Amino acid sequence: MEPPKVFTSYSHDSDEHKEWVLKLSCKLRENGVDVMLDQWDVRLGTDQTFFMEKLSTADRVLMICTDTYVKKADNREGGVGYEGLIITDQIAADVKTDKFIPIIRQSSNERKMPIFWERGNILNSLMTTDLMKSSMNYFMTFMVYQSIESPRWERIH
Repeated sequence: MEPPKVFTSYSHDSDEHKEWVLKLSCKLRENGVDVMLDQWDVRLGTDQTFFMEKLSTADRVLMICTDTYVKKADNREGGVGYEGLIITDQIAADVKTDKFIPIIRQSSNERKMPIFWERGNILNSLMTTDLMKSSMNYFMTFMVYQSIESPRWERIH
């Protein structure tokens, strides 16, 4: 079985937030997930929009939902806004998709989800800042086993 390919969509809120996203992505890599992350896949002079368009080839897309992420997604600002267009297109093409996994990382009481995902499921506060092992185990089970098709069931006569 091929490892799941995951694209990480997030806003560059602060150095601390970028470090948190990097640690999450490294933990996923350590656990056998093929993570696409701008911090290691985009270099100076790289076509950033071409990189962002790779989210369409991912098995899963992690949307790290901070207040800034939601604002940029809803207003179609910057890279998050561009990725939001691609996500919206994919949701419109398959409204039953389970490809997109929002992870809530906010402190405010305002709306936590981009408009394009208000109907979807969320993993609220799944990953803590210290990346607790139990959270990672739960997350990996969700990431890997949700993408495995169940074997065909046949009635024995």
